[in-house]
Parts: sequence; C-alpha cells; structure tokens
Amino acid sequence: MSLCLCVEPTFSLAAGKKKTAPVAPEKRSFSIPVSIPNPNNPQSTPGECVVTAGPAIPISAVAFAADSKRLFVGGYKEVLVWDLEEIKLAQRLGAGQLSGQVRALAFSKDGKNLAVAEGTPGASGAVRLLDIAGGKIAATFGQAKDEFISLAFSPDGKLLAAGGSDGAVRVWNSDDQKLVKELKGHGDWVSGIAFSPDGRFLASGSIDRTVQVWEAGAWNPIVKLPQPSTESVHGLAFSPNSEFLAIAVGGAEERAIRIWRTASVEESRESPTNRAPRREAVRQTRPIDTGACSALGVVWGPPPAGAPANAAAGRMFVPCTDKSVRALGPNGATLGNLAGHTDWVYSVAASPDGARIASGSGDGAVRLWTAGDARLLATLVQLAPATDRWAIVTPRGFFATSAADSLQWKTADSKAVSADLVARLESPESVREVLKSPTGKIPLPPPRKVTQEQKAEGRKKL
Repeated sequence: MSLCLCVEPTFSLAAGKKKTAPVAPEKRSFSIPVSIPNPNNPQSTPGECVVTAGPAIPISAVAFAADSKRLFVGGYKEVLVWDLEEIKLAQRLGAGQLSGQVRALAFSKDGKNLAVAEGTPGASGAVRLLDIAGGKIAATFGQAKDEFISLAFSPDGKLLAAGGSDGAVRVWNSDDQKLVKELKGHGDWVSGIAFSPDGRFLASGSIDRTVQVWEAGAWNPIVKLPQPSTESVHGLAFSPNSEFLAIAVGGAEERAIRIWRTASVEESRESPTNRAPRREAVRQTRPIDTGACSALGVVWGPPPAGAPANAAAGRMFVPCTDKSVRALGPNGATLGNLAGHTDWVYSVAASPDGARIASGSGDGAVRLWTAGDARLLATLVQLAPATDRWAIVTPRGFFATSAADSLQWKTADSKAVSADLVARLESPESVREVLKSPTGKIPLPPPRKVTQEQKAEGRKKL
C-alpha cells in the first residue's frame, strides 16, 4: 500500500486535504508519447496520442490480484478493476456506495473480497469490505469522523488493521468485524501500516515522524522509532522474509528509505551474561538516500524466481514526488528509474508473479512497467470520473478503448495519422501481446477487411 497524501511541496497537511477534493468537471487534454509503426518502413515514426479527458483524479492506491491478471485502482468513490487479459476496464467496484477518496486497498486471504480505506477529509471515514464478484459492500469494519488512510490484513487473514487521521490503529476480526484492539501511540495521521509476513509484528508509520512496532496478537509495544527520522513517514513495508522493515521518509530535510532490522528485537533481549545489552540497537535504522525524490510510500517486489522461500526480495519500489518510481536494492543501490508520469507518483504495486509494476499518479493515469528492466508497457486512463469510458495505450501506439473519439494521433511534425493506420493500431490483441512480450516489439496487424455488410452499414450512417 502507498499513501496518497497529495500535499503541496511545503508538505502542508491542510493543503493536502484541499488538493484531494474532487474538482469541477471540465475537459483536459494530455499527450502520451508513442513510437508509431510504419507500414512501409521498418523504422517507427515518433508521435503522440492526444487524449481528451475529464478532470484528473489522483490515483491513491493500486493493487494486483493474486493471479496478476487484474489490477485494482483506487480513485474517488470507486475502485476500478482493469482486466489485463481481456484488455479492458472490467468493473467499477463500490460506485455509488463509497463516500470519498479511496486511500488504500488490501485483499482478503481467499481473494474474494477487497478491503477499502476511504473517506472525506474532516467529515467521515470508513473501512469497507467489497465483494469483488458482486461489486457490492459486504461489510463495514469501522466508521470515523475523518478518513481512514492505511490498512493491511494479517498473513493468516484473520485480522484487519487500519490507521486513520485520528492517529489510532484499529484491529478488527475479519470474520465478524468486531474490534479486537485499538492501539495508540501516534500523534498524527497513520500513513502506513503493515503486518510482517511471519505474523510476528504489526508496524505503523505516521506523519508525526514516528514508527511504532507492536507484537501481533499480544499487542505489546516493542519499539518506537522517533530517531533519526527528521521528516514525516509516508509509508512502510516488510520484506517478504520479514527480515527488514522499509520506511518511506520524505520532506525538506530528509528524503530516504530507512531500513530497520527485525532481528534487533531478539538481539536486544539477549542476556547480559552472554552479550552486552543492546537496548539502543533496536531503535537504529539505516538510511538509503533517495536524492531529489521524497518517498511517498514503498513496496517490496516478490522474491526472484527460484529463490528460497525465506529469501529477501531483490528490490524495493518507491513512488516519488519527482514524478518517478525508484527501484532500489536492499543495499541502497539504485536499480532503475521508472519515469514518465507528469505529476507526483502516489502509489505503486508489484504483481505477485514478479513480472510487472503498476504506478498511480496525481495526473490521473496508471502506468504498467516491466519489473526487471523498468520498461513502460502501457498507460491506463479512465477518461472521465464515474464513467465507463477508458483507454489503454502502449508506447508503440497499439491501443484499446471504449471511446475512440477521445484519442487523436499525430506524428512528431504534428501531421495526423491516417485513419487506416489508426484502425490497425486499435488492437486489443496487440496490446495483450505487448503486456506479455519481453521486448514489446509486436508487428503491426494487417489491414482490416471490410465486409459488404459493414460497408452497407457505413452508408446508412452517412
């Protein structure tokens, strides 16, 4: 999960609440750079797809389904479900049932339900459970006078924890929605929350610049990490082997991912007769500097193919205020930079199969990338809020859409692309192959054959 603070460069929380409010419906145009296949030349032609759309709704949360074939995207009062096999916007979950911005998403253990943290700043908030198949609210875990911002299921699926604007962490039983525990220890928004994969720890991070770690189940506070963090915590995540906790810190004075070792808990408890007490060691974190990027969250990619079950993931993915996603190794090395969004990147997710990364931005678009070499696969856009109008565009110009009239194609010298070529580029099959191809180099489909019936239908329309 990655928090969408949507704050101004001054990191003002008040400004953040204003920026995430829905805007008046109005048209906007934006350009997606493409390299258009040339029917008569092996060289592609640089160009652009100009998209006419409604106002941009910041993408606050993205999450892949367990089969990696569907991507769930949190927006305003709904969750979009993109089918990456059928190449379309397949569902709009919660439409007409959610009250505000969707801040975080988490799947139930069986994958049949989706937990949603949502709300309206300063007015109301709730944690809802959506039935994915039916598209309706199956349960409500908690309601408050302000937004819920972060949430996570325990590894066994029995508990659901959520953090909100009031600084509290609430833990519910996922079966009967009864409150198990309310944990206090933060003085501001709980911007990130995570269970360790081994089920031992629950960690929460806050805008108050602290991280709190509890013993899951017993709920004993283990450690509070107020130092050396000098800025707000925007998100956190445990590594797949539970060895590390990555903490996203961003602000004017510090921009970093801080790494905390869970083994320090046991080390601090060792008998002084065997080893000197290490009470302070448990509070230490190691910084990974992110340069110009103020980290707005962090996720770990799944372990590399063939790695042992207890292996740490090979990299972390960090949504940034510099409009990119950083790929970082546990040792701090920068392994890639996913650039192309036109606004802050608020959310990021790694597919369970390890093949793709999804990023959501304030520009209202979702981008799909290869996890290995950080290559852009496609841009996904809901063309207007609260509608079924959508488009998927690949870097080579192949596209699928519900509203072809919202897309215009131009070459780099502003010449219009011929209607015949656009018809060949509109190919869900080619988009599907791009998402599967290790290189993305898909041949241009042959010209479409027009039947006599289609010609007759065209004459009727004229």
